[in-house]
Amino acid sequence: MPARSSLTAYFQRYLALSFLLHPKALDTALGSPEVAVLLRAHLEDSSDFHINKNTNYMYLSARLALLDIAIGPGPLVVPYYPLMSPVTSQYGSSPVTVPGPQSSEEKAFNAEVDALAQITKRLSSSIVETGALSDLSRLEAKECSERMYHRLENAVRIGGKKLIDIFGNNDEVNGIRMMSQWLGSGGKSGSQTPAVTRDVNANEGEPNTDIAMEA
Repeated sequence: MPARSSLTAYFQRYLALSFLLHPKALDTALGSPEVAVLLRAHLEDSSDFHINKNTNYMYLSARLALLDIAIGPGPLVVPYYPLMSPVTSQYGSSPVTVPGPQSSEEKAFNAEVDALAQITKRLSSSIVETGALSDLSRLEAKECSERMYHRLENAVRIGGKKLIDIFGNNDEVNGIRMMSQWLGSGGKSGSQTPAVTRDVNANEGEPNTDIAMEA
């Protein structure tokens, strides 16, 4: 079904989600928080998304295609994200977009996207490629799951791929704040880089390296 308008795109997603959740009835709007709960529960509990020796990979690929259409731009209503004027870098004319703090709606949206991305990532990891040459449908199913995972993580998620906190506390707000400060200063770091001076030792004829800290 071609999705040439917002109405046909909505109808396409609604049909895909209805077929995916069958025989469970779908009687809520696509932007309702209940849809995200239904999706996660279905992916966790349904035997269709658990790999075993009897898995039909062609059937799994078809279910993943339905899931991809059903998710669309996101499992919840996409929050309004105003376009901001880009900051021009002092090192060139290319614009630099400084990320800002996320609203509660954006955080909730990204949390649901991250949950779906992790489920599809686990599904992809559980598809063993050994012996796939004799069953190409297994490779196709793995490709479908990986493609959906990357779409969720890089395209559907607001702000792109989730930042990894180097300090290990999984606080994305701190990561965004650090990135904003770095971009706002034009990429300059607050610390000074040690200057390296070199002179030649007359007796040995070898360069001598002295490190001096600039004030």
